[in-house]
Amino acid sequence: MKKTNIDRHQLTLGIIKCRNLQIAVNEGIKILFGNDKPVCSSSRHPLMSGNKNFKIVKGKHTFSYLGKIHLIVAARQLFHYTTILEKLDIDLISGMLLDPMHLTDLGVTRKLFVSWIRGKYRNVKLTREKQNLLAKRIDQVRSYIPDDFSRKLGPLDLLDRWKSTCFRMMKLRLGPVFMRDILSDNLSNNFFDFHVAMTLLSNQQESARPEIVHYCSGLLKHFIEDSIELYGMKIVSANVHNLIHLTDDARRFGNLDSFSAYPFENYLQIIENLVRKSANPLPKIVKRLSEIEISQVLEPNNAQTGNGKQYKKANFKTWKLSSKKPNNCVYLNDLFNVIIENFVKHHGQLCFIGRQFEIRDDLYRAPLRSSQLGIYVVKKPGHLKLWSLSHIKCKAFIVPSFFPGEDSLVVSPLFADINVSI
Repeated sequence: MKKTNIDRHQLTLGIIKCRNLQIAVNEGIKILFGNDKPVCSSSRHPLMSGNKNFKIVKGKHTFSYLGKIHLIVAARQLFHYTTILEKLDIDLISGMLLDPMHLTDLGVTRKLFVSWIRGKYRNVKLTREKQNLLAKRIDQVRSYIPDDFSRKLGPLDLLDRWKSTCFRMMKLRLGPVFMRDILSDNLSNNFFDFHVAMTLLSNQQESARPEIVHYCSGLLKHFIEDSIELYGMKIVSANVHNLIHLTDDARRFGNLDSFSAYPFENYLQIIENLVRKSANPLPKIVKRLSEIEISQVLEPNNAQTGNGKQYKKANFKTWKLSSKKPNNCVYLNDLFNVIIENFVKHHGQLCFIGRQFEIRDDLYRAPLRSSQLGIYVVKKPGHLKLWSLSHIKCKAFIVPSFFPGEDSLVVSPLFADINVSI
């Protein structure tokens, strides 16, 4: 049966299910809210809160959340209309969150890369030689991206088609590796301010510390001020401006991933696949979800037993490791990095054999040392050693460092928080 396209925003307003948040916005349907708040992009905030789009007042938001900070009373009263969300027991001022996915990934990070490639703002466009170098590095790194990522980086020529996960990868991991020696010193330092702030705010443990959030707030304000000098005033769009207020949401709700739209977008794809025809989408979705929840699936136990056996892969709760790249690098509990070459059962205990890197250094030293974020430049693997699987702290993202004349690699942590001292 041919699938009929359903309007994404119709489905989003019809039913949203993520973690403990369940919404069914329709007359006569009970509304259930957990601790989560409505999350949407900047362009959808006026729609959700019952205000006209922010563009009518030259980039300054007139809807409720920013209204308490930038009070534009006349505009808010003039362009306000009734929304069904006013009937819900939520605060349309403090309850409307700034979505990190649309704000920082599809917003600011994309704007920076487009400006470097297209040269929209002042004289920041990369030369053809540097663009070719960046494109070459993207091609070389593609085989190093772990299977935990749903997408690989696309070609630089298709930058306009990159998805949010690609820009997130650039923002948190690959951007500092690629752009360190491609951008000028001023542009590079400006990008590192943004990268460090986003990395800290994405850290579940560190984002709960008031001093860290305050430090990130200062970094983001400094990033915006420098961006105006480097790119011109036109760089300050609504997304760039909202970076100032992103730390306020982090203080209230925790790390950025805890109120990001990524889970919503992922679940929306599942919801869309449940609908075959455009007629009555909401009842169909509710029925299909109910069927999934009450169904039981029995998974076979394929655990292997015996002594001295060797294995190619090890499956953990949230990630997988193997004896081959790109899934064969880990952080130990002491934060040293090991390349895995084999998994064995030794005296009845699951272990792994690998080589620990003997030399490591910082990738950058400003605005803080990269080692404070668990990011290292490593080289010179040592002799083979045996460790228990319990010594593994987390999986590592490992890529070439692109330092000239060096056979070194850059590692950064996945699925774990690294303690930061500032």
